[in-house]
Amino acid sequence: MERKAIDMEFKDNEIVTVIFTKKDGSKRVMRCTKKPELIPEESRPKETGEEKDYSNDPVYKVFDVEANGWRCFTIDKLISVNGVNV
Repeated sequence: MERKAIDMEFKDNEIVTVIFTKKDGSKRVMRCTKKPELIPEESRPKETGEEKDYSNDPVYKVFDVEANGWRCFTIDKLISVNGVNV
C-alpha cells in the first residue's frame, strides 16, 4: 500500500486499525488516529507554521488511542489497514 492510500484511510476515518510486523518479528494490532480533535491537547503536535513533506518517509507516525501515546511503524511492515491486506 502506498503512503497516499494510507493517508486517505486516516483522512476518511477517525480511528484506523493497522496490523504490522514489529522489529522483533511479532505482529501488532493498533487502533490509531491522526485527527487532532481525537488527540489529547497536551499530546498534539506543536504548530511551527511550516509544513513538512513526509511523502518519502518510510516511517508512519500515528497516535495510539488505546495506549494514549504516539507510535510509529514502517510502511513496508504493514500487513493490513482497516481490514484490507496490503
